[in-house]
Amino acid sequence: MQNIIALTPAKLDCLLDCMAQLTAVAVAQIAEDGRLLHANLGFKRLTRHGQTGAGTQPDLRSFFVNPSFDELLAIHADPGLPIFEGILNVADLNSVCRSLIGTVHHFDGKLMLVAEHDVADMERLNAEVIKLNLELSELQRSLARTNRSLVASEERLKQLSITDPLTSLANQRSG
Repeated sequence: MQNIIALTPAKLDCLLDCMAQLTAVAVAQIAEDGRLLHANLGFKRLTRHGQTGAGTQPDLRSFFVNPSFDELLAIHADPGLPIFEGILNVADLNSVCRSLIGTVHHFDGKLMLVAEHDVADMERLNAEVIKLNLELSELQRSLARTNRSLVASEERLKQLSITDPLTSLANQRSG
């Protein structure tokens, strides 16, 4: 993907069609004014595109957090080379920010974004969720043990309140 400009429009369209249903990869062509020209399912899911209402299209300039859309437009690179490679932070309509690792090219008045979800970050988050689930399970077991102990203690106190501890006979006040 280093020399995306060398692709003919027909080959680029074919490549975009091939990536249309991918969800782990975000692919988008964005006009310099922020209009979405083309996006695959991964980019649409990432930005929650289509949730703005029927027929409306969000200005994607605000979706780019770091680097910003204007920063990307200001970068100049040799023809055929990307203007940006690395971690992209993008936000959806609810301002939820996600990190992608990708490349951005600028040619023919549009930005071409090809990026993937940060798998290392997802693996780290998954490991953290597993750890928290294990802690939660242990806390639930501990709570169940404590509850059983409390129920048993309550029963003992109830028995002590209605019987004489020395004779095990019913107290006069219990009858």
